[in-house]
Amino acid sequence: MKLLYALLPLLMLSSVGLTAEAQARDGETEITFEANSGETVPAYQGRLQVPENRNNPDSRSLTLQYVRFPATGETSGAPIIYLSGGPGGSGITTAKYERFPLFMAMREFGDVIAFDQRGTGASNDLPNCTSSEHISATEPSTDEAVFEIERRAFAECLVFWTSQDIDVHGYTTSESVADLDTLRKHLGAETIELGGI
Repeated sequence: MKLLYALLPLLMLSSVGLTAEAQARDGETEITFEANSGETVPAYQGRLQVPENRNNPDSRSLTLQYVRFPATGETSGAPIIYLSGGPGGSGITTAKYERFPLFMAMREFGDVIAFDQRGTGASNDLPNCTSSEHISATEPSTDEAVFEIERRAFAECLVFWTSQDIDVHGYTTSESVADLDTLRKHLGAETIELGGI
């Protein structure tokens, strides 16, 4: 009986560590996430496969990556998915810098997911396009002239990406929304909360 009482605290600690939020989900790997400040926290790195263009049955597959910080509160709500702005920012990279304390504080309300949307951060497998167009750093210019240079640069990169078998029609808001729904299902959640700054 004394042995049971001695082991009881260890059994209780073990059961605390086995909550749904603190366990790896399908395809996740347990990691130690390190912020730029040097602070570390246990987390899970995950990935999911999605079509580049859901309207194209022959679409290539993309691998989208995220880091999940498990909830710490007594009652856990829907996962909070952080979408970085820019456009083009990385949610995972954002979590490493000045917003790290915010990510940690939000864990009181649910799992916090630092998500790299398609074409960004760890979810970017697009070949880099460097346009031949340039904006002068020393000569004055008008908004219209800059817009025209950017339009030509974008057109040049569209040709380049198409030649590399990239379906540029897959990089839309509706595809990103569908990715979020795929992530929601992957996390086993009925709903998700979105966060962004």
